[in-house]
Amino acid sequence: MAVPSEEMVTVGLVTRTHGVRGEVYVRAESDNPERFTPPARYHTNLPAIPLLILRGARVGNHGLIAEFAGITSLEAASPLVGVELLIPESDRRRLGTGEYWPDQLVGLEARIGEAPVGLVTDVVLGPQDRLVVTCRDGTAGEVPLVAPLVPEIDLDGGWVRIEPPDGLLDQL
Repeated sequence: MAVPSEEMVTVGLVTRTHGVRGEVYVRAESDNPERFTPPARYHTNLPAIPLLILRGARVGNHGLIAEFAGITSLEAASPLVGVELLIPESDRRRLGTGEYWPDQLVGLEARIGEAPVGLVTDVVLGPQDRLVVTCRDGTAGEVPLVAPLVPEIDLDGGWVRIEPPDGLLDQL
């Protein structure tokens, strides 16, 4: 199967094997619970296995346990560790005003006022999402992704304006 020419986005990552019947743990990177309902299809970054079809999924002690069609043994599942589960960007849900995908924010220039101070190098998702800003001197800090601290995001311009509280990014 040819890899689609459309931009692909990661919705999950195979983190480890589970048992001897070919099951794997998947770290979900999607806010759509239907994304991991059989028979979901994922492209991969693994040339030997370019497409995976979800046969079953359940929650285990260490996260989501997935079984894929044709993967029925530990030996077959082992090469999947580290594989990204990809979907075409057009399959993402439509975002509301003020919503962003983490991959849209990573790489944006971080500014305080008009002055560039570093780059957004990661987004930590959780009850309080945070931007990881790596400053020019290599130090990093996390800025909660809330309007008072991140008042402006310009995806087209490639920057985000931050107003970190005192002490958060003291090296500036």
